[in-house]
Amino acid sequence: MISNLRFLRNYLQKLPDLAAPRPVAGEFRRNGANLRITGPALVFAAGPTLDENLAQLRGRDLSSFWIFVVDAALKDVVAAGVQPHFVVSCDPAESLDRFYVPSQAVLLHEASGFSGFYDRFSRSNMFHLSLSLSLAINNELFGPVAKGVVAYGSVLNCAVSLAARMGSKRIVICGADCAYTGNRSHCRGWSVPVRPDVFVPRGNALIPTSTLFLSYAKWLEDFARSEHAMGAEIINATGAGILDLPAMPLVDAIARENVKRPTVAVDYVDPDSVAVQARVESLLVALREFRTTGASENRLVAQMVPFAAGNTTEPEAIATALDLLVTSFERYASVLAATPASARGH
Repeated sequence: MISNLRFLRNYLQKLPDLAAPRPVAGEFRRNGANLRITGPALVFAAGPTLDENLAQLRGRDLSSFWIFVVDAALKDVVAAGVQPHFVVSCDPAESLDRFYVPSQAVLLHEASGFSGFYDRFSRSNMFHLSLSLSLAINNELFGPVAKGVVAYGSVLNCAVSLAARMGSKRIVICGADCAYTGNRSHCRGWSVPVRPDVFVPRGNALIPTSTLFLSYAKWLEDFARSEHAMGAEIINATGAGILDLPAMPLVDAIARENVKRPTVAVDYVDPDSVAVQARVESLLVALREFRTTGASENRLVAQMVPFAAGNTTEPEAIATALDLLVTSFERYASVLAATPASARGH
């Protein structure tokens, strides 16, 4: 199990980068930027039917679609000759690195995701899940410039939620089995043990899946009917699995679109960098107070320390959590101090 400390460390490691965005397409690196798209989106998930879906698309014109690919499907999709516009990543584990191949796509990266994967992309945009601690920290430092993304459990769900939030009104999903199709868990490049504990009736068959996969599917089905989908039509073109959404053969789903894909827009508000620096220093004062007295009146610090310690009062865990937090914010404060205000991009 991945610890709370790992989630928080992954986010804190990225803070200095937010103070000094990379010079290549740096606007995508800025925290709180809102990417806007119009036109349909095609989302590639990493289910076992992905290979078949990619074969169906061979030679097809996808130029009217914004292409979203989940991290674990990136290798397979690029190998099939499809170049994504966005790669969506939310896994905090180092194992994510095995899915990387060079790409000019913009990485849409959940704030607590694995930093090594994030560092490989020259263009990226960080997002926060609703109610996450990283969102609370972000909005404490930068003001309410970022809104949490509504998603649950699966990177597929993050990708669909992001596509809807970014403005697409027609989202076609493929590779989204949420089931053990062909006695496999995922696409060619990834597999976990096949351990079905639920069988879901679809047509005349019982489809083997897991309780976890079923929970992901049900969340996405509910999302598609909710206000969070922002009126987007969400179509399941996988052709297999358990996802109970309006279905259409993949070739038919892409044939409906022949309008040239428009360009992306960035709606961005630059926070007051001097105010950010003052807020970082204020957090450091509160963290040092916690280290001395074992408590703090700062609500965010009172939330961060127990979370990083794994919600235990064990002194060693508290000390480790405080060391991480103090060191991280001290590093961020020094980067802010050394970065000219005109070059800062939060």
